[in-house]
Order: sequence, then structure tokens, then C-alpha cells
Amino acid sequence: MIHYWVKAIPGETSILDPLRHSVLAIKYLDGAPLLFQWPPEEGWTFEILDKIQPRGVEFGANAYINDVWIGTTEW
Repeated sequence: MIHYWVKAIPGETSILDPLRHSVLAIKYLDGAPLLFQWPPEEGWTFEILDKIQPRGVEFGANAYINDVWIGTTEW
């Protein structure tokens, strides 16, 4: 499961703000592509991203938007 590290506390600036309309890339730890997802019309939110879970991937992947790391299967 991908754990997305983009949920902002009220009053904080979200790192998603400048990335909201960019492509999500999920890659294996060696950098090989696993999944690319265009953003929804309203842009990415934590709640929408959290639903993006590639099937069969329990560990060994990272998530990026515009090469900005936003999540991982690794704790």
C-alpha cells in the first residue's frame, strides 16, 4: 500500500498546491515505472491520492508528482 505524506495540518501550506494538476508517477524502488495517472479535473487532494493503490503492490514503490516525492510503501 502506498502511504501518501501530503496531508496538511490546518494552517499549513500543502505541498500539493503547486503540484495539484501534474501527473502522478508510481515507480518501483529501482526507478522502473509502475503507474502513471493524470490528475482529476479538480486537482489532487490527499483523499483522492489515497485511493490510488496499484494492485499487488505491498512494498517496493515510491510515489511522485513532478519528480517530487509524495509517498512510499516503505515505512
